Formats: sequence, structure tokens, C-alpha cells
Amino acid sequence: MTTEFDVYLDCRQDEPPLPTIRTKKMLDVMQDGEVLKLVTRSEGTVKNIRTFVANNTFCSLLQESKEQEGYIFLIKKHCFLLEAHSQVPTYLLYNENIPEIVHW
Repeated sequence: MTTEFDVYLDCRQDEPPLPTIRTKKMLDVMQDGEVLKLVTRSEGTVKNIRTFVANNTFCSLLQESKEQEGYIFLIKKHCFLLEAHSQVPTYLLYNENIPEIVHW
């Protein structure tokens, strides 16, 4: 299965936890709906990325595979609509480590 991606992150030379840190930083600057392709050779990173995605609502794991080039993860960035008591939609955007509320 081939999935399109918007951003490529090559972490094949990095040891844990650096690939997970770099993934978080990259997702912080990506736009809603964009897909990150992460490539790593470290088996330790596999568990770290699975845990990271499972514990964060701003991204989801679209695909995971082991290929000749290494372990491949396709991760999609999300922006969630929050329920608000007003007529104006409120979206939660993640930027760095601090979520910020934006009204449109």
C-alpha cells in the first residue's frame, strides 16, 4: 500500500529517543491534514513512536511497515473541533508544547 506524504523525516542515523523528539517537533510545524513519513532503523524507536501516537490526539498512525530502508511510519497531523457554547467554531491547534485556542 502506497500512501502520499507531505513531509519526509529521515531518522535512520538517530538513536532513541531522538527520532521521537524530531517527530514531535516536525508535527508541531505541520498543517492540519498533512502526512509525515518517518524512516528509522532503530527497533527501539518503533515502540516509542507507537506510544507517542497513541498518547496524542493531534496525530494518528496511518501506516507502519518494515522495508529495506528501515521502519516506515506514516503519521497524519490533526486539528480537532472543540465543542463550544458559542456559535463560533473553536479549533485546537498544537504549536510547540503549548496548545492554543483559535476562534474562526
